[in-house]
Amino acid sequence: MSMSHPPPEVEETTDARPAWVRRFLSARRQVHRSRGGMVTWKVVVAAVGTTVVLAGIVMLVTPGPGWAAILVGLAILSTEFDWAARMRHAVARRLATGAHRVRSWPRWLAVLVAAAATVVVLAAGYATLVLFGVPNWLPAGVRDPVRSWPLVRD
Repeated sequence: MSMSHPPPEVEETTDARPAWVRRFLSARRQVHRSRGGMVTWKVVVAAVGTTVVLAGIVMLVTPGPGWAAILVGLAILSTEFDWAARMRHAVARRLATGAHRVRSWPRWLAVLVAAAATVVVLAAGYATLVLFGVPNWLPAGVRDPVRSWPLVRD
C-alpha cells in the first residue's frame, strides 16, 4: 500500500478548510496535471473572473455592490494569475483607506453625502422611467401607481 496520501480521516483533521474547498483544490490539481487541462482551466478562470470584474465596474454606476464584485472577480483571477492577486490587495488597501477616511468625517457631513447620493440615485431612477417608461416586469401593484407619476411614459 502506498503512503503517498494520508488516510481521509487524517486529511480532514489536518486541513481546516471546508470540504468544498478541498474538493475544488483537488479538482484543480487534477486538471493542472495535463498541459491542455491547465490552459483550459486558465481560460475558464480568466473568463469568469473578467466577467465578474466587468459586472462590478457596471455596478459602480448602477445599483449593486460594485466594489465587492470587483474584489470577488479579482479573487477569482488571483487563483491563477499573480498580477490579479497584487491588484486585489492594492484595491482592498485603497478601499480600507477610503473607508477609514469616511468614518473620520463629522456626522453631519456623512449624513449630507448620504442624502445627496440618495437624491442622485432616485433622480437617475426617475429619469430612467421618464426616458424609457415603466417596465412590464414590475408587479402590477407597483407598475400601475408609477404610471400615474408626472412625465413617466407608459
